Amino acid sequence: MLKLTLGLTPMIIASAFFSSAVNAQAQEPGWMLSAHIANSSIDTTERWQDGGYVIIDDDTTNWGLGLNYRLWPGLSLRTTYERGSGYNSAGQPSCPDICTPQTRLHSGSLNHYSITAVPEFAFTTNLIGFASFGVARTEIETHAELPDYSETDLTYGLGIGYQVTPSVFVSTEYQTTGSEYESLRVSVGYRF
Repeated sequence: MLKLTLGLTPMIIASAFFSSAVNAQAQEPGWMLSAHIANSSIDTTERWQDGGYVIIDDDTTNWGLGLNYRLWPGLSLRTTYERGSGYNSAGQPSCPDICTPQTRLHSGSLNHYSITAVPEFAFTTNLIGFASFGVARTEIETHAELPDYSETDLTYGLGIGYQVTPSVFVSTEYQTTGSEYESLRVSVGYRF
């Protein structure tokens, strides 16, 4: 993670301060609302206080929404919400010496929230590369006897987008949060 962070730092600084002009309306301060579909995965093991554990190691298709505000050319702030269901978890509670532990399997729902800075760099008039870094919260509701999972951690990613018209933007992006949650997204955005 440190190598990726150190590697992204020069790109982020350069793109924030030396971004090329894309097209006038797309670079002016303003809002963009986006919708995305993502293939997301989570891989974690949580230990319980009583000695039991729960393992979540699954991927599924999520959907989400994002809201960006462009502060100035080359830098936006973005908040994102992502939702998915069908994340499978397995848990085994601790058991005194006289019983046999039994594994419990459950399927849960995922909620992922993030707020990130998004520096952009224009490769051409319409082709834009971007990075994202900020803070995210990931939650899985197991809807069962297994405890829910939640974590707040740093998030970062890279993406590339295309400005179809001054108002319509399509992109693909890879984002990771901590060492447990990864998401590959395809989105369509509308600037207003």
